[in-house]
Amino acid sequence: MEDAMVLLQTGKRLTTAAFRRESISWSEDSFSFSNFPISSDISTSTAPPTPPRNLTEFECVPQLLAYIKLLLRRRTAALAALDAGLHSEAIRHFTKIVEGRRGAPQGFLAECYMHRAFAYKASGRIAESIADCNKTLALDPTCIQALDTRASLLETIRCLPDCLHDLEHLKLLYNSILRDRKLPGPAWKPHNVGYREIPGKLRALSTKIEELKQRVAYGETRNVDYYALIGLRRGCSRSELERAHLLLSLRHKPDKSINFVERCEFADDRDLDSVKDRAKMSALLLYRLLQKGYSNAKDAMTELWPPPPPYSVCQFEVEHWTGKGVDIFGAVQASDPEYVLPLLFGSASAIYLLCQS
Repeated sequence: MEDAMVLLQTGKRLTTAAFRRESISWSEDSFSFSNFPISSDISTSTAPPTPPRNLTEFECVPQLLAYIKLLLRRRTAALAALDAGLHSEAIRHFTKIVEGRRGAPQGFLAECYMHRAFAYKASGRIAESIADCNKTLALDPTCIQALDTRASLLETIRCLPDCLHDLEHLKLLYNSILRDRKLPGPAWKPHNVGYREIPGKLRALSTKIEELKQRVAYGETRNVDYYALIGLRRGCSRSELERAHLLLSLRHKPDKSINFVERCEFADDRDLDSVKDRAKMSALLLYRLLQKGYSNAKDAMTELWPPPPPYSVCQFEVEHWTGKGVDIFGAVQASDPEYVLPLLFGSASAIYLLCQS
């Protein structure tokens, strides 16, 4: 974006200078009466409708420059808030960028989604961070930061199979970089890792993959921390679980997972279908993980706090002072209060009369 702004400013400056030089050499305007209609023609003829005016190049360039400067100012403010530890403020600024009315280039939005994922991760909102990593990888499948961040998030909640899948993908990406002897993408694309760091990162990644495979072999795949994924503490109430599940389900619905693509500007229209497919697939996996977490948390709550038994009346015995047992209820089982309450009042009066005799 910075390079685009510099190019636009340079082109605007050169065009203005060329127009100024050309206008100096022009002669004075000459008017001809034949170019103007006669007064009688003006009174009788009707003016044609004015067609919609298209913006000229001199009008489009300043507007585009102003929009680029606005995006860069917002990104600078968001990065400053992220560096200062103001994660909610950083999330707010990045949200203004990615959910704006006008579109933005594909690479710029992918970078903003990646930084917002960092802010979500720092604030403990794991589901939102994974969703932003999914959007980043849909726009840029070779983003090393997004793969690494999503793998660390999945390892945090102990979802080891999905974590291993991302690490294997990252290993393939490192191998392709070493094979091609260059980082993925064009030369001007910024990266957070240098080419010389790839061999060391590949060795550490291979060791990490072997450790996770051993943990999976030991049976740690069933110990997923769904509470951390949903964003709740263990021992929360049922109402808190229902509210969190409703919000996450509405926010991460697979049907809405491709809406962000409409605000992206692609260099090639052929990339649009592949971006939508990747976004929908990753969103569906996250949605299933959230639903599984909700069902497991609900089952755990049911085991911890079982629902109350249905309304029942047990068998009562009243011992008479002579030692004779009187069966009052006779093991009545009922769940209708309209039937049970009169029986209770009648039995209470019978017990009172027996005690008075």
